[in-house]
Amino acid sequence: MHKYQIHEKQFHLHHLKKRSFLQRIEQQLHNFVLQKRISDFRNKIEHEICFDLPNVFWKRKQHVVDVSYEDNFSENQIPTKARPFQMNAELEQHCRLEIQDLKSKGLI
Repeated sequence: MHKYQIHEKQFHLHHLKKRSFLQRIEQQLHNFVLQKRISDFRNKIEHEICFDLPNVFWKRKQHVVDVSYEDNFSENQIPTKARPFQMNAELEQHCRLEIQDLKSKGLI
């Protein structure tokens, strides 16, 4: 029984140390100077390091693609490597909603 109590007290002490450490970090994050340094560092990463990469998460570069108009164009003429598969009406409606959602977000 005595070893169990020691182990329990050690666990509790470890938990309190971890909690005080996290509280100290939280207090430091509220410091204006530290917030300013973090903001400056984030801006530096966005503008200097990730500026030319199209797949970074911050303010992606927008690419504009112009497609010429063709009179006899049909979607059936587009070559594809995927084989068509049959969908039931429920799956088709779900896919249409997902595509519309991605279009509204500007991802496709």
